[in-house]
Amino acid sequence: MASPEATQAAGRGLLRERPFARLLTQVFRKRITGRLVVTDDSGDVTCVYLREGLPVHAERAADIDRLDLILVSSGLITATVAAEADAEVRRTGRRLGEVLVARGRITPDALAEVLKKQLRRKVTRLFFAQQGSFEIYIEPHPHGEGDDFALMRVDPHSFVYRGIKFAYDDERLRSELVPLTGYRFKMINIPPAALEEMGIPADDPTLAALRDRSLTLEDVPVNGAKPLESRGLVLALLYSDLLDTAAVSVRTPAGIPAAASQDPPPAPVVIDHERRPSTAMPVVTAAAPNATSRAAADCSTVRRPTPAPVSPTDALRNAIVDLNQKLDHGSHFEILGVPENATLDEVNGMYMRALRVYHVDRLAAAGLSELAPQAERVMARMGEAVSVLRDPKRRAEYVATRAGKRPEPAAPVSIADADKSFQKGEVFLRKGDYTHAIECFSEAIKANPSEHQYRAYLAWARFDDPRARKEVLAREVLGTLQQVVASQPRFARGFYWIGQIWKYLNDPNQAEKAFREALKLDRAMLDAEREIRLLEMRKAARAQTTKAPQTATARQSSGLLGKLLKSSG
Repeated sequence: MASPEATQAAGRGLLRERPFARLLTQVFRKRITGRLVVTDDSGDVTCVYLREGLPVHAERAADIDRLDLILVSSGLITATVAAEADAEVRRTGRRLGEVLVARGRITPDALAEVLKKQLRRKVTRLFFAQQGSFEIYIEPHPHGEGDDFALMRVDPHSFVYRGIKFAYDDERLRSELVPLTGYRFKMINIPPAALEEMGIPADDPTLAALRDRSLTLEDVPVNGAKPLESRGLVLALLYSDLLDTAAVSVRTPAGIPAAASQDPPPAPVVIDHERRPSTAMPVVTAAAPNATSRAAADCSTVRRPTPAPVSPTDALRNAIVDLNQKLDHGSHFEILGVPENATLDEVNGMYMRALRVYHVDRLAAAGLSELAPQAERVMARMGEAVSVLRDPKRRAEYVATRAGKRPEPAAPVSIADADKSFQKGEVFLRKGDYTHAIECFSEAIKANPSEHQYRAYLAWARFDDPRARKEVLAREVLGTLQQVVASQPRFARGFYWIGQIWKYLNDPNQAEKAFREALKLDRAMLDAEREIRLLEMRKAARAQTTKAPQTATARQSSGLLGKLLKSSG
């Protein structure tokens, strides 16, 4: 894998502030060619190569999605063919796919489909990361060049819904849907082919409801007995910028009544003169069918106090240009257009309005596609601002810094603190409290990333959790544990866990080998001894059931051979 330090990062941040699903669509909007380097909660690094914003290749330190394994498991080649091709790869330095195509073992189209499958697996695993970090490098690379681009590229929207379904639990979905609290939302009209690419069923009742009318989070219909899937669909549409929103019966931070109609207008109505001096974005409103506004609704034009009214398109253009001039020196509050005492709802509200106003489809509809790069800069800066203002601690530090006060420096985390977190994690793990165990092991890793056993405990806690999707995690956790025992060959507990995962994967030979290594290192490990005894008993039982038929067959073969010898004599 290429070193993330090879060039200077063009951008970096934390996944708790910008979830991976959102990050993936944002780099697509920016049409970035380069690398997206993600460090997940356990410290593992994944490098996703992008071309024009589209993922074309991914590399992981613990690569459990190797191409040869996928090809063999898919039945496209045999293990023997894979081994022969791999030997040529090591000898010539050519890529495995090139070797197999040159040997006539696989067609280019079939190879392209498998490469996409491999890429989807690697990228989808990143949706599990919540507390990690990311870095973006804009630079040339050899992946997906020329004709290979059409074969290897994968639409990032195809990851979002599937990744959320794959990696999110209900608690995480509710947490990340907080920005929609207090809002009605409706899906923007998009072609059915785009939904099909995202993996969203065309007959999904939640989808149908979001097309027909504006909903709040409480109004979202539950798809059968699966509320998780309904919330996941809403979150996928939110991160893909496919929801149009309007506040529910509240006043905006700028003091302007929110939209009272349930259905937001098909295009933003930009009212420039109602913007406060500190507000750097246009405010979007809809005509409200109440007593106060009924007369205005009957008019074909809106009366403005200025003698020369500005068209919505010109107001939007002016707002983008104005904001771009303030990006480098404006405060977080000025960029979002909220006062310094703005509440969390007000901060979220203005940010959601900005997402709608500066959406690339809105700009295209207004004939302002040439301003898309500037709008992307605005949204990136607003994303930075809202991530700070949503966090009470970071907001307080930011306000103190603006006031000329130096915030108290954070106390350094010592190795002793890491060990304390680790010990607490062990206690939680023994009690079966996997949520707190995972939190403690993650804290220990952050405090002392050089201690490999912390990674092993975190990986095992994730796998052993009864709520875990073991069929998805097994290979990933196995790779992590194998890395740890390779660096710490006397880590008996690590070998025991490896045996458990091989047992889950139905490979008793590998499981027994790992259990025996664990018992060899720790003679007091009764769990390993019991597993070995169970495996031996099963092996003996299988031998017993096959012994009688084999003996009968041998007697029959012996009798036939005797008859043949007699007849030949």
